[in-house]
Amino acid sequence: MSAGKLITKAVVDKLEKGSVVWDKEVRGFGARRQLRDVIYVLKYRADRKQRFITIGKHGAPWTPDTARKEARRLLGAIHAGDDPAVKRDRLKREPTVAAVLDRYLSEHVAAHNKPSTAAEAKRQVEKNIKPALGDIRISLLTRAEIKNWHGTFAEARPYEGNRALAYLRKALSLAWKDWELRNDNPALGVKMFREHQRERFYSDEELSEIGKALSQIESEGLHQPGAITAIRLLALTGMRLSEVLGVRWAWIDFQAGCIRLPDAKAGARVVPLGGPALVYLSSLERNGDFVCPGVDAEKPLSLKTFRRFWSELKQRWALVSLENKGAVLPGAVRAFRLLGLTELEQDAVLALRWSSINLQAATVEVVSRNGPAEVIELSDAAFAYLACVERTGEYVCFGEGSAPVDRRAYDNFRKLHQERLDALDGRPHDFRHTVGTFTAETGANAFKVRDILGHRTMAMTGRYVSKVVDPLRKTADEVSGRVEAALNGSATAEVFQLRRQS
Repeated sequence: MSAGKLITKAVVDKLEKGSVVWDKEVRGFGARRQLRDVIYVLKYRADRKQRFITIGKHGAPWTPDTARKEARRLLGAIHAGDDPAVKRDRLKREPTVAAVLDRYLSEHVAAHNKPSTAAEAKRQVEKNIKPALGDIRISLLTRAEIKNWHGTFAEARPYEGNRALAYLRKALSLAWKDWELRNDNPALGVKMFREHQRERFYSDEELSEIGKALSQIESEGLHQPGAITAIRLLALTGMRLSEVLGVRWAWIDFQAGCIRLPDAKAGARVVPLGGPALVYLSSLERNGDFVCPGVDAEKPLSLKTFRRFWSELKQRWALVSLENKGAVLPGAVRAFRLLGLTELEQDAVLALRWSSINLQAATVEVVSRNGPAEVIELSDAAFAYLACVERTGEYVCFGEGSAPVDRRAYDNFRKLHQERLDALDGRPHDFRHTVGTFTAETGANAFKVRDILGHRTMAMTGRYVSKVVDPLRKTADEVSGRVEAALNGSATAEVFQLRRQS
């Protein structure tokens, strides 16, 4: 081993594999050649033990001079009682952000949050937080890194970014105060994106379109009955989606006209049921414990299955909306429906003739360009649809005159359908907003709206009551009319509703 040399670039370049040279100016500072690279090291004694610490690999930013300067700094810290090797070893044993998040999910979320909240917390952790920050050691995570990560959500997904930041804040708060893994919470002070409160509720026209789409799907019998039931209960009761999916038959009190939820978001609550909701629930067949069963009747409908059904329902809703507005050819709509109900190719559906359909045998004869005709059995849903379709002309999917719908017309229809689908911004939760708004429009006070929706505080209820003007106008008319009658010495005064002039 070489010793007592001033480490320079020339000395470093001549080092052979496995050899070490020690510097004559700074005691313990050395350079060691590994298989390929040269690394700068510092050897020292602390607590009666000899320790080694790696300064860095030769090359930018580490040169003999910069490495020697760093060695001097480290020796100064060591003499002051700060051992860098101990810090290094502690850092190696320190958990990563990913490990802290896993502990947050297993120890806190699983014990203190409801299943729906736990599922969302896990989704946010796995999808949005771990991929970006998971590999960082918990004590090395900085506010700047969190702010840069949160900023990536600014344009496309600000709401999602705010939710993810909230979960990260809680996990880091536990790491700081409960688990003592660091001395602060770097997520505190990172500003949330501004959120605009969503005031979306369904109009009567939209509810009519959704109802028609649901009836069509129901008649086809292609979808999980529990999903259809869930949509209708959301619309009729204003319950939360998580509440609807978990409702059991044992919780429904038909005599009292209510659902007794043992554990909702704000604790146990009673959901009042209107007449139509009671009639609908009474008409359902009971298969298992859950009102909205999944594929396995003994288990509730899964959130994943519901979301998939909602996506399909919106496609049908867009179709119904276009039909109601008379914006598309009926033949194009038929082609769209048949493509979804059969396994026929688009060209075969557009050219389908009534003469090739045998409803008695529930079959359709498809003529191939390059081969013999093929007889295909119709599904129950396809049969039911064709049986109720009015026969107009020779072709099932008729276009202008007596000709079938051509490709261009069908492609135009698909474009219109996609545009309408993109414009439909309704969510399942908007049924809850709708029930709240309609309740307020009846003149119900904030306490009634709160109890129907099961809100914890009046602050949430106020959003529905405060924006409804007509019932308040009616009340104001009655009060001012009574005051005016008293001022004029009249016993009564009749109040007229003023019509708005156009």
